[in-house]
Amino acid sequence: MLSFEHSNVMSLIGVCIEGEMPLLIMPFMPNGSLLEFLRHHQQELFFNSATEPQVSSARSKLLNVCRQVATGMEYLAAHKFVHRNLAARNCMIDSYGLVKVTDYFRLTEDIVYGSSYNKEKGEGGSEEKAPIRWMAPESIENDIYTESTDVWSFGVTVWEIFTCGRIPYTGIPAMGLLKELQRGQRLERPDNEACSVEIIANSVSPTLQIRDYDVVSVAGISRSPKVQEFS
Repeated sequence: MLSFEHSNVMSLIGVCIEGEMPLLIMPFMPNGSLLEFLRHHQQELFFNSATEPQVSSARSKLLNVCRQVATGMEYLAAHKFVHRNLAARNCMIDSYGLVKVTDYFRLTEDIVYGSSYNKEKGEGGSEEKAPIRWMAPESIENDIYTESTDVWSFGVTVWEIFTCGRIPYTGIPAMGLLKELQRGQRLERPDNEACSVEIIANSVSPTLQIRDYDVVSVAGISRSPKVQEFS
């Protein structure tokens, strides 16, 4: 990972292995996580009733974020790296507004504890094994991770982006989500006027539909003409 060099992937400067907890040295990201950014700028990016210029501007900004995440994930996939934990919280924004895919907290936990999951606070403050709400069914059930499962997580991340940081599958307990997914439960289209049905449902986010997402690649998403319009 020290060799990763891409404008949409967080670079790793070095690793300090002295002491009980490995320390990862990364560039400072003054704008915080993508999740924090989306929630902070919700009034500018989420509309239920707005003028066309407002909606168009928000849509362009959000799709540009989606494109940057997809481009970063394409780079990782090209280097045979399966992320396993893509989510808005695991993307950072630098001083120039570039989105950087990262997940080095998860990597540190895996090094120390051999853990497959992070501990996250779920609904009501209860602790759940995240990132279940971002995981593909085969990852939840059989601990299988591939480029296709990263595509699934990307779809959930796109949903996060267009809802400005809502929790996916709100109302469904994390431990009961697999059964609901197997029954055909999927995320509903975000109620944001800036969300384009054509672009999001058909070109970007396979998790919004009941279909075989294995045929979709990260490269196919980032190179989609609809996504490239917002480069």
